[in-house]
Amino acid sequence: MKFFALTLLFVSSLGTVAACGARTGLPLPEPCPNVSATAAQAPLDVFFLVDSSGSMTFVTASGKTKWASIRAALDGFLHAPASDGVGVAITFFPRIDATIPAACTTDGDCGKPGACHYPWLCLPDPNGTPCSGDSDCAMGGHCKQLKGACLPSVSALCATNADCTMSGDQCQTVGACSDNSLCIPGMASCASGACGGIGACANHTFCDAGSYATPVQPIASLPGAAAPILAAFDARMPDGATPTLPAVTGAIDAAKAWAAAHPTHEVVVIFATDGLPTLCDPAIPGDASTPEGVAHVAGAAGAGVAAGIDTYVIGVFAPNEEATSPPSLNEIAMAGGTGSAFVIQTSEDVTGKLTDALTTVRERAARCTIAISSSNGAPIDLAQAHLSLKHPDGSTVALQRFASQADCTSAGYFPAPSSDMMSGAGKVVLCSDTCTAEYAAPGTMVDVVLTCDTSALF
Repeated sequence: MKFFALTLLFVSSLGTVAACGARTGLPLPEPCPNVSATAAQAPLDVFFLVDSSGSMTFVTASGKTKWASIRAALDGFLHAPASDGVGVAITFFPRIDATIPAACTTDGDCGKPGACHYPWLCLPDPNGTPCSGDSDCAMGGHCKQLKGACLPSVSALCATNADCTMSGDQCQTVGACSDNSLCIPGMASCASGACGGIGACANHTFCDAGSYATPVQPIASLPGAAAPILAAFDARMPDGATPTLPAVTGAIDAAKAWAAAHPTHEVVVIFATDGLPTLCDPAIPGDASTPEGVAHVAGAAGAGVAAGIDTYVIGVFAPNEEATSPPSLNEIAMAGGTGSAFVIQTSEDVTGKLTDALTTVRERAARCTIAISSSNGAPIDLAQAHLSLKHPDGSTVALQRFASQADCTSAGYFPAPSSDMMSGAGKVVLCSDTCTAEYAAPGTMVDVVLTCDTSALF
């Protein structure tokens, strides 16, 4: 880990102050406090938020499931020597209420009015394409909430009798067997097992952000944290849908709480998923995987940035999901302060690409963040601070203080969001151009010069 030198110079001597006081007739201020401080690259803490929905069992081109591929990449990241000292925590989503069934035929099955949600499909459509609007129905038809099948011919799925074109057919409620074949609820029409509903109980999945705000494995430093993180991963079995909004909100809340207690740490969220939001958001119609829920997730990521928490986004998708998935994840990453998502196709080397993505985040997340702490907790007022970069050849570059990254117009820095130097510890962030051009040279150090406020003397 790269460290920086810090120089504290208090430009005021008792003799000078006495002379000024005698000249102006103003009372003498208290002498400047004897404060020492240190500056170093901010320690990095990562809150992993990992999608463990049922689709994670999909097999990639390598023959591994998405779930196994993520596990292998995570193992490599946790055990890499370069990760030593990084703090890590992990949370999975969805969280499921085992007392509520996943499938339903009526609200009564879920034990709550309005909880049984039937999927929205393009009808008529022999493929039963999921949809959120008619524009999703490339093969024609309209986006409708599925009711069942046209019986007795079972010629088509339907929402109303109007979807049944065979003479004598009517749209009747149907269920699904464990092998995904259709059946009629109440009748023994499955080769094995019971005939389950084709609706989904919305309350089967926890939708409150608080359910995801406590990590499954709390944050701890590597390499010691590697074993419990992987044990937590191995204990998790993929299942359920994708409640992205409460999961992201909860993970960011956990990161915010940790950052508030550790003001010199750079704290980020790494959000890994293989699907768009499917539930737990009023913007999502039914239980369809649609981009409609992305805006609210992006809003949650943006709120995290305002509180000093960046969100990195990693997506693993099949090639036929290329049209909708990358733009949606990029929207979340952009709002989360990290530019664009890492999007990986299942036809690629998923483990290798995931490892590269995690390595990039580790190298990038805290590189430009400088932690400053006083040795005795005395306040550090940035209004009285002068920062500069000192190159190995002895040359220096004075840094201007800006309000935010957006205000950076020259070599400079800005206070990290929600960082309170008056507590005696906090962070500043080098402007992106400064970090790339001026700070990139090996051996470059940061000098901080603090001057006493003598404005009261004049």
